[in-house]
Amino acid sequence: MRNPNPVPVGPEVPGRPELPSLAPSGDPMLTVRFAVPAVPKLLVSRPELLKRLTAGMGGPLTLVSGPAGAGKTVLAAHWAAKGLAPRPPYG
Repeated sequence: MRNPNPVPVGPEVPGRPELPSLAPSGDPMLTVRFAVPAVPKLLVSRPELLKRLTAGMGGPLTLVSGPAGAGKTVLAAHWAAKGLAPRPPYG
């Protein structure tokens, strides 16, 4: 069944820039999945956790674990926004 009131997404939304193709395949669904979420305006800064994430780059894998609502995604977005996270080799 088709949605009678579709929510506009992408470049047709006024003021919303077009997402760059971040996925190597160019698949738009993967592009959204690989996009870094925005850091909220109200943020509890956790400098020690940011340091631990940065230190974890020396290993093959860094796992961020916690219960739902603990702030894992916000922490990772903040880490990326501060320029501490590595950039992907593509894009």
